[in-house]
Amino acid sequence: MSNSKLFKFLSEDGFIRASCVVYTDVLNELRELQETSPVSTMALGRTLVGAILLSSRLKDEQAVAIQIQCEGSMAMVFAQSSYECGVRAFVGEPHLPMSVDRGNLFLAPHVGEGTLTVSTYIKGSAQPQISRVALQTGEITEDLAHYLRTSLQVPCLITSGILLGTEGVVTSAGGLMVEMLPGHTEDHIALVERCLKAMGSISDVLANQPTGEDILRMFFLGVKGQIWEHPHALQISCSCNRDKVTSSIELLGEVDVKDMIAKNEMVQVKCEMCGRRYVVVMDDLKAIYQRLRKLH
Repeated sequence: MSNSKLFKFLSEDGFIRASCVVYTDVLNELRELQETSPVSTMALGRTLVGAILLSSRLKDEQAVAIQIQCEGSMAMVFAQSSYECGVRAFVGEPHLPMSVDRGNLFLAPHVGEGTLTVSTYIKGSAQPQISRVALQTGEITEDLAHYLRTSLQVPCLITSGILLGTEGVVTSAGGLMVEMLPGHTEDHIALVERCLKAMGSISDVLANQPTGEDILRMFFLGVKGQIWEHPHALQISCSCNRDKVTSSIELLGEVDVKDMIAKNEMVQVKCEMCGRRYVVVMDDLKAIYQRLRKLH
């Protein structure tokens, strides 16, 4: 069972709210499914944590998707999270090379100019609500903060960290978003700035393997408010399944399927939205071929 969980905070006076998530297990699962390099894992994680934190502002059966399209070698990265914490994500280039400066991985060299698009899906609405901004830094987290300030006009803080071990394994990953609610004053902004300075780098905090609740308690030390756990645990959720894989092979047609059988090929299909791989064995191919023959 995943221990990737989301926690929330609301100040006693109701002017500051925050969400914090540690999502190490989910990011590692995506890394394994998509076989990403360390830099591509970083791109995947930063986009995903943004979607998770934004989805914490939603209501039941709503979802948010973030898509970054860029001119650099990354090409694009996508992440989606529902209020129920079903997530999926993928990166256009899963094998980005290392780009290191003073010991830190950087995404900007692989991003360049581009756009960040946020789509919010509301149950009952025919079309999602879409906002789009130009990328500012290419480091994703800062670009998300820019989106919140400009498109949503929400004074906020968003910070995230991803720690990688040997062979690119994610040892800890988390993110924090703090928002000012209507009626806040400059004193509230100054308070959040002091809290951030006192906590320091979230990457340093993540090195101690905290929960989202631990991070919120550390950040808001001495600030009166309530912390509670989001009612849903994070899990990878994609609409792909074996029936859809079978349907996609049927679309190739009788001739191509017969050719696969003649070559004694085992077919492997990869879902581009989550990275899951489906193997279609010879018996399944023969069954598909027989169904196609009956159609003629």
